[in-house]
Amino acid sequence: MKKVIELHVGLTSRHETMSRNDGKPIKSFIFGDGVENPLDWENHRKVAQEWIDAQEWQLFEPFNVEVIVYVTGLVALTTSFLYCWSKTKPTPFKLTLMHYNIKTGQYEAEKWA
Repeated sequence: MKKVIELHVGLTSRHETMSRNDGKPIKSFIFGDGVENPLDWENHRKVAQEWIDAQEWQLFEPFNVEVIVYVTGLVALTTSFLYCWSKTKPTPFKLTLMHYNIKTGQYEAEKWA
């Protein structure tokens, strides 16, 4: 059985501290500190694709990798990332989106692929 490696990444930090449910901070972000124009899908897709392309997926090949993305309220960033992820063939690894539940103060997992 292959060892599972979890790659935790935030969609954007938006000047907030993001932590996983286990309290560990999210240190890596696809879109960095923020977005000037939330409706600039062309640029968002470019940034998302650059992030996907920059990952050295081949280094993870002997492992079972799950990419865990902590999404924010910026739907345009989420859809841009998912657009690029779905166009990447073959899709590198499993993808889980983490959505923040304000009632519980925890993230809830949505298995995407």
